[in-house]
Formats: sequence, structure tokens, C-alpha cells
Amino acid sequence: MTIGVVGVIASCIILVVSGPAFVNSLFWSTPPASVYNPPMYPDAQEVTVGEPEATVFEKGKRIMFQTPDNPEAVYVFYRDALLADGWYEEKSYHGEEPGYAIAEFGWLRTGIDSPSREAVLRLEAIAGDTGKSNVSVNLEYYSP
Repeated sequence: MTIGVVGVIASCIILVVSGPAFVNSLFWSTPPASVYNPPMYPDAQEVTVGEPEATVFEKGKRIMFQTPDNPEAVYVFYRDALLADGWYEEKSYHGEEPGYAIAEFGWLRTGIDSPSREAVLRLEAIAGDTGKSNVSVNLEYYSP
């Protein structure tokens, strides 16, 4: 056998043994962990996790909490953490008026058939009357 034939046979064996995950990794980007589990805000208090609001994706979760920090600080934390993970900021409204921050972030899977939106995270942080901000993190994604 020639070296070329051996290489082709070895490649076929690798593809069969490693399965679809390996093939997908060759052609599509791999989502970061934050697509399925967003980072938790460092000073989150009274945390609850439930079903997402009005999802158009297959799966998701809604995380609600309070923090003594202002809404702008919450926004900056999520913006920095998500952008570092490859997310992009779709839109935001923060800082114009103190007391609230609203933002939407998306994550695109890139591959041979073009980018597709795989996840969206909607952040809403509103200063409450008790001196704490009320925060909602609504995450939706397609299942892996």
C-alpha cells in the first residue's frame, strides 16, 4: 500500500471513531460555556433560576437576583464577560439616565453555511427603592 492510501484509510477510521462531534468541530465554531450557563454576577443575592420569558429558541433559563451595585455596574460586568467569550452586543440602553440598564447580546455559530444566531442573552437591571438593583438575565439557545 502506498502512503496516500494508508492516510486516507486512517482519516476514515478517525472520522468513524470520533463521530459527529469531531466532524462538526471541523466546520462549525464551538460555543463557549456561557451560551448554556451565563456568568453569575459576583455580588448576586436572592438568586432564582426559572424558565425563560417567551423563548423562540429550543432551551433557556431566566436568572433573577438582587445586588447592592448599580445597574451600570451590572451591565459592564456582563458586557465584558460576554464579549470576552465571543458574544456581540446587539443593542443596549444604559447610562443615559441613572437607575436602569437594558442590553441584548448574541452569539453566532460560524461555519461553512454562514453564521447563524445560536444564543441570545437579554439583561435588564433596574434600581429598586430598597437601594438594591433588581436584575433579570434571560438566556435562550439552541440545544447542542
